[in-house]
Amino acid sequence: MNCKGLIFALGRSSQAYQPLKVKRNHTDKVHDIPRVSFTIDMMVSSGIKKILIGATPENLIRHREAVRQNTNLAADVSYLVLDEDAGISRSILAASEFAAQSNLLIANAGVYCEGQGFSSRLTTELHRSKGVTAFRARGCLSLEGESVPDMLVLDSRVRGHLRKQGAENLTEITALRKFCAISFRYSECDFGDDCHFVDLIDSTEVEESLVANAVTKMRSIKAG
Repeated sequence: MNCKGLIFALGRSSQAYQPLKVKRNHTDKVHDIPRVSFTIDMMVSSGIKKILIGATPENLIRHREAVRQNTNLAADVSYLVLDEDAGISRSILAASEFAAQSNLLIANAGVYCEGQGFSSRLTTELHRSKGVTAFRARGCLSLEGESVPDMLVLDSRVRGHLRKQGAENLTEITALRKFCAISFRYSECDFGDDCHFVDLIDSTEVEESLVANAVTKMRSIKAG
């Protein structure tokens, strides 16, 4: 099954074109790499070569420039104009032409996952996913106490049923996951303790070592 990626850059992820900022002890350490680049790298490392970024017109220009500056990211990136209130389900429906006949990996911009065997395990799940698969890994809480967002894979057939099921107004990936768990064939892939989600929008002190590893990797890609 062909697999593509959708990066959802609305809401709290709307400014993922900005440089990575690690928050620690009430101080900010800014890295020179756009946060959305890490999400793209995560998808590319799992074999996804075609990626769509959905954002508002104003932010889409900024995301395009951020991706252009990281020319060594080996992906075919295209862009989708969305309204600020589009929500995750309407974004998926708007991306139907892009994702035709493909499984679709959905992630919020600014979410990164790393760990031993992550890429190979995600690649396997991407190709065998039927219905909806949620990827879960041990992650830290944001500064607001929210859990790090999930990643979802939607079978190409599921998207055709979302509108019929009345899912147009779901706004976040977590809400879509709960809806799909009731409405469609649903499974979860738990990466366990060997993989970690890193929230690049509100990185916390606990996550700094993971962020540092990701920064090192991205800088080596840019230098290449």
